[in-house]
Amino acid sequence: MPILKYFGSVGLTLLVIIFVSDAYFGYDEGNSRFNGSLYESALYAPRLEEAMAIHALSWTPSDLLLAWLLWKERMGIDHT
Repeated sequence: MPILKYFGSVGLTLLVIIFVSDAYFGYDEGNSRFNGSLYESALYAPRLEEAMAIHALSWTPSDLLLAWLLWKERMGIDHT
C-alpha cells in the first residue's frame, strides 16, 4: 500500500508546514489585516434579553439559595 503511505506522509508534511508557518508568521496586532473595529460597533450590541439570560446563567450557588428562600417566603411555604 505505497499510495496510502504517500498520502500519509504528504498530509503530515502539509500539517507541519501549516503549524510552522503559523508559529513563524503568527498573529500580530500591529500587522493585522483584520479590522476588529467592526465588532466594536453599536450595531452588534447584544439584545437585553440575551444579556439577562447570560446573567441568569452566571449566578453563584449562594445567589440561587437566596432566590429560592425568598421565593419560598413569598409563596408562604414553611421553612422547616
